[in-house]
Amino acid sequence: MSRVLIVDDDRDHAESLADVLDMRGHEPELAHSGEEALDMVRGSDFDFVLLDVKLPGMNGVETFLEMRRIRPGAKVMMMTGFSVEQLVTQAIEGGALGVLYKPFAAIKLLETLNQVSSAARCWWSTTIPIFVEGIVPILKGADYDVQVASTGAEALDKILNGDFDCLLLDLRLPVLSGPELYARLVAAGRAVPTVLVTGGREDAHRDERLKSQLSGMLFKPFDPNALLKAIGSALSQSQAAMSMLQQAETPRSVLIVEDDPDFAESLVEMLQPRGYAPYHVDTAERAVAAMREPPDGGESAPVALIDARLGAAAGVDLIPRLRVERPDIICVLMTADLDTQTAITALRRGAYDYFDKSRDPTSLFAVLERCFDKVELQQQREQAYEALRIAKEEAEAANRAKSGFLATVSHDLRTPLNAIIGFSEMMLREVLGELGNAQYRAYIADIHDSGAHLLQIINDILDLSKAEAGKLELNEELFDPRDIVRSVMQLCAQRIFSAGLSETLELAPDLPLLRGDERKTKQVLLNLLTNAVKFTPHGGSPRISIAYCRHSSRSIPRSAASTRAPGSVCRWSRQ
Repeated sequence: MSRVLIVDDDRDHAESLADVLDMRGHEPELAHSGEEALDMVRGSDFDFVLLDVKLPGMNGVETFLEMRRIRPGAKVMMMTGFSVEQLVTQAIEGGALGVLYKPFAAIKLLETLNQVSSAARCWWSTTIPIFVEGIVPILKGADYDVQVASTGAEALDKILNGDFDCLLLDLRLPVLSGPELYARLVAAGRAVPTVLVTGGREDAHRDERLKSQLSGMLFKPFDPNALLKAIGSALSQSQAAMSMLQQAETPRSVLIVEDDPDFAESLVEMLQPRGYAPYHVDTAERAVAAMREPPDGGESAPVALIDARLGAAAGVDLIPRLRVERPDIICVLMTADLDTQTAITALRRGAYDYFDKSRDPTSLFAVLERCFDKVELQQQREQAYEALRIAKEEAEAANRAKSGFLATVSHDLRTPLNAIIGFSEMMLREVLGELGNAQYRAYIADIHDSGAHLLQIINDILDLSKAEAGKLELNEELFDPRDIVRSVMQLCAQRIFSAGLSETLELAPDLPLLRGDERKTKQVLLNLLTNAVKFTPHGGSPRISIAYCRHSSRSIPRSAASTRAPGSVCRWSRQ
């Protein structure tokens, strides 16, 4: 096992480390100042030295440099709980193995000690490169251009003097820690999308504020796919933020139509520092040409400032011509002697607002703000319209797909149903001979009726599509409601018996014929009775009652009830 010298002025911390090492079979010894540590090193050789940076009197770095002079091969690991990057940098450059940041887990100290004991070099020069060598090929294989920095100070220098799209940042770095590096980048205005890497979740909890500012966090060991996903997400967020920034920084184009060059120049000089991009023309013809072919080659200006008098022409007459080139253009009329009649005429001809040249020129900013607020609303409306159009097209496509599916399914179901209905009808008519049993005849009749009913349901499904398209037609004819009721009762007889129910049928003797769609009427009654059977408790009695009321010429379905519990039963009446 190893002889370990612990140099720390915090006696409790030093003794706790010594206890851990002692339990693992190492031989720890303690020193509480740099001078005491040097005396011990002169008198004995240690396999490993754990040296605090902040010590009374001689600090840790001075102690380390003197220790390396006494014992050139001494293996020293610095430890600190403070941000003392200059001291740590000096120690690293002098040959220190690395730095442990307090508080650190005892297992990390043991791992470090084991690696130092089994190798000629230290944890910082072997373990970290192995980790980097593992992920660099992964990133290069994904077409990323990768550069590596082994300390926070080195990373800071590279980023400040280079151009990087993403930073993969270890939380625990020598010289300059991960949080300190990120804070330096933010302060310098060079923060890049950052994915934080750490070996322990306790570190993440301690840096919760930093975590909220990052693009992602990975815990070692992590899956390579998680690494690529985190970097891809960070770059996507960066691109989205850059796009929003570019949109926010896009100059607001303004077309100035003014035949007074001095006034126009003053407007340009006033607007440019406020983020506007004005361009000036002096005639109506040039204004129309500028709308067709903007000088900068981009989109035409959404806002135009138009002088009320353009030589022999009137500014209000230019507004309709500009609207031909860009229907959504917002026009502001400018005049030095604005009167009510001129303002009303301008507004009627399509002007959005007006500006009085005799007033404070800075009042134009408020006018332009209103104009570009409207431009933004127009853009939002266009975006909403486009989103609705796309949603409508998607819904129509889905509806067409549904209609095609229903047509296919109905065709596939109709084929066997034709055989069922056709052959059962032949058997009912005894075309090839007698059935020989009256019960068989009843069964065949039920098979035929059920098949015909299923065919009607398929037709109803197709009718649903027709109804959505506004093409549903009713096949009205005279029919006897008693026939429909008996047919429905036969279809539901087995279901009623299986549910332990006893149906009640009440048919008025003076029922007239009804005019309507017989198939749809039968479907309505079947749905009502099926619900009655479904929701009536065991032992109940769903009831169908059909009555005839003479004081009305209209036949409508009315709700009724079942005994012992509510049920969906139908009462036919004429009111």
